[in-house]
Amino acid sequence: MASRPIRWTVAPAHAARFTPAVLDAVVARTIIAAEDVKRELAGRRVSRLCLTLPDSPDIYLKEYSIPLAKPFRALVRPYGFDEWRTAQVLQQKGIPTVLPVAIGAVRRCGLYRKVYFMTEAIPDSMTLKEYIDRYGPRGKTISFSRTVT
Repeated sequence: MASRPIRWTVAPAHAARFTPAVLDAVVARTIIAAEDVKRELAGRRVSRLCLTLPDSPDIYLKEYSIPLAKPFRALVRPYGFDEWRTAQVLQQKGIPTVLPVAIGAVRRCGLYRKVYFMTEAIPDSMTLKEYIDRYGPRGKTISFSRTVT
């Protein structure tokens, strides 16, 4: 059985560099120089990818597998699409955020089965999980106090 094509939506700023063929190659890991898996959970994998393309930024790739046990998610509101929309809205309002590159989806029988969400990696940054692991409290409670005047 042939694999289903990924239907891509690419941010206008990245459309010239990240064509559907290039995005398919990223997902297939054929143009990846290095991959650092940041988080892997049931149904979700987040990786930082260094591409072999000249002058291309590192990319975060979030891969979501939508189980048929969640029919609403599989039908109308799959993971990744809210992140895509939120990043675009924040960017349009001038609020600093990750730069969305592309979102792609695979459907079978009208249901979403896989979603791929790509953003530009921010140089010299770390994920929230990495930050908490490095600097967060270890067994301590952080209290926030408010001064009322």
